[in-house]
Amino acid sequence: MNRPPPEFSRPVDLTSLGKDEACYEIEANAKERQALAKRFELVTLDSLQAKVRLVAEDGGAVIRLRGDLLGHATQSCVVTLEPVESQVEASFERLYHVGTEDDGATLNVTDGELALTLDSEDPPEPATGGVVDLGEAVAEQYALELDPFPRKKSAAFQGFTVGSTDPEEAAAQSGPFATLAGIKGKSE
Repeated sequence: MNRPPPEFSRPVDLTSLGKDEACYEIEANAKERQALAKRFELVTLDSLQAKVRLVAEDGGAVIRLRGDLLGHATQSCVVTLEPVESQVEASFERLYHVGTEDDGATLNVTDGELALTLDSEDPPEPATGGVVDLGEAVAEQYALELDPFPRKKSAAFQGFTVGSTDPEEAAAQSGPFATLAGIKGKSE
């Protein structure tokens, strides 16, 4: 399966990393923000920027990415579809595995079934081709941080009810005994 190229790409060749921490400041341009807004179903993405630090660990076999991101967007209210302004500010961390050594995962095929066993809780992601895409890492984390159900403070679910509005009557119409009463009524 071919994945489309990332909208916000800032690849870093890991062979260029030294022993010291490398720092990068990245920011999505207007075209990248427009493409990310479409991908994340936002009305607009007004800004997305990050400070990212990379450091090699375990003799260069593992790269630790630490980042701080800040993004401003407009989402649609889930109740009224009106615009809702949102600001995301987050810190995150990821690990990448470099090289061809054992990555802590084993693959077993038994009786036609595929099983993947991981030696650690969250193994490092593979650094494909010895490259880490800082922009895509920031975009993915930004998407995880977005409010999945943005709602204007004044928005209310008015005019929409299911069943009775009387709490006692609603309790009588729901639950296991209501289901049994319905079954009993059908069998008679």
